[in-house]
Amino acid sequence: MRESATLICSPASRLASTFSTGLLLIAMTACTGSEVASGEQGGSGPITQEQIQETGPVSSAYSLVQRLRPNWLRKRGRSSINAPGSIIVYIEGSRQGSPKSLRRVEVANVKSIAYLGSDQATLRYGSGHDHGVIEVELKG
Repeated sequence: MRESATLICSPASRLASTFSTGLLLIAMTACTGSEVASGEQGGSGPITQEQIQETGPVSSAYSLVQRLRPNWLRKRGRSSINAPGSIIVYIEGSRQGSPKSLRRVEVANVKSIAYLGSDQATLRYGSGHDHGVIEVELKG
């Protein structure tokens, strides 16, 4: 005859299990929260006119991106980080070159700046945008 094992949990072990589960949920939430926070500071949303005005004095669009979205200046995408090419900058739809070209753009003339990942950049501008695109829209 087969004996069935009955799991008997003491109140202390149930409390420990509940506590461990709670800590795991808190840790997962904290990690997600930090991703959202870093996403806002260094992440994915466009740099708006309001954010530009709140930033304070910066010398160029490059400095602005470096301060608000530094990860936009780092190569990423389908290709390896060691792959040739760089992030490409477009100003008003015109290809300008690498992110260094943002140094020639005065912040006072900028309406918004956005980052497109490799997939979106390829859809909009064609092949050769494996590391993404920074788009600059100027005022007026």
